[in-house]
Amino acid sequence: MNTPITQLHAAWNSATGQHIPLGVCSYEIEHAWHQFLKAGYTEDDLKMVVVYLQAEIKKGERKPAALRFSNCIGDVLRFSEELELARGALRQKPKPTSLDRAMHQLRPTVAHVTPDENRSTAVPISTLIANLKAAAGMNPV
Repeated sequence: MNTPITQLHAAWNSATGQHIPLGVCSYEIEHAWHQFLKAGYTEDDLKMVVVYLQAEIKKGERKPAALRFSNCIGDVLRFSEELELARGALRQKPKPTSLDRAMHQLRPTVAHVTPDENRSTAVPISTLIANLKAAAGMNPV
């Protein structure tokens, strides 16, 4: 029997690595999934929250209990909060690393030169190397 609840439950087990059975005596689990669907959440929302929580756990920001079924799916309000946090985390851009700053220094600047203009956009390699060392935090010699 392949219902939306069984599909969501299979997706949950797959994404989390848990093996929570969905059987005859699982009224609470089925009720939680029913509330999840009634609130309008999708499998994509589920996966986004699981990936977000796994990343937070890996960083040490959250405890593994955040991925308990009862904590995440069993409480629709908590799931909605986790989903908003996950969406917010996706909107934030990571801070550039020193390598990103160095690569930005090395990217060529494109100048729109008309045929009438005779400008050179060439930069000496020694300047590029000095910029790279400065961006990497090294003292240029």
